[in-house]
Amino acid sequence: MSLTDDSTREIRENERIDLKMTPEKILTLQGILHVPTLRRNLISESSLLRADYRIVKESNKFVISKSNIFIRKGFVSDGLFHLNVLNSPNNEKLFMLP
Repeated sequence: MSLTDDSTREIRENERIDLKMTPEKILTLQGILHVPTLRRNLISESSLLRADYRIVKESNKFVISKSNIFIRKGFVSDGLFHLNVLNSPNNEKLFMLP
């Protein structure tokens, strides 16, 4: 992956990453591409929807659930949907893309 400063980063394909949303809730992402050296990574909204997650957006906020069980909420800032997690690979921030 090339960045605007002409540097490059390795993209890894992972079978599965578990993101701890709360002490009791884990969001499992499967078949993802991950850039471990970036402090911010993106999650595909359409991939979550294909995995039967539900995403409700309203008033610059959103909620993710699955099978009517709350997973995590997030917010919009600088045009991106921010999703905070308790742990993620390299503790980077995650953003959701439509």
